[in-house]
Amino acid sequence: SEASLRVTETTLAGLHRAGFDAAHASEIARNGMWTGLILVMSEPGFTGFDPELRDAARAELQRHKLVELATLPRDRYPRLVDAAADMTSSDVEFHYRFGMDLFIAGVQAMAPGNGSGAGG
Repeated sequence: SEASLRVTETTLAGLHRAGFDAAHASEIARNGMWTGLILVMSEPGFTGFDPELRDAARAELQRHKLVELATLPRDRYPRLVDAAADMTSSDVEFHYRFGMDLFIAGVQAMAPGNGSGAGG
């Protein structure tokens, strides 16, 4: 669509101004799109695009996932058992903020001139 072309052009232009070559800028733009998509699809409580699913049903599915992780065999999955509550947390704001901060920090770390040798 025209809108997606404009967004992509603006993104590539910004990355070019930051010193990224076309190959690296293209990968960053593509990965940014996938990062956004995955953040939505991995949102705590996300159960697919079912407009009929009520909040109570969504919460119940989330509770079942918590119980499933918390009751895994501790000798095989000690970290998952310990992190069960956090893995199924419903802090949506933190989910998006941390996900975007992580992506942006990675792009900044790879920026030309920071000593990483990446970015063009």
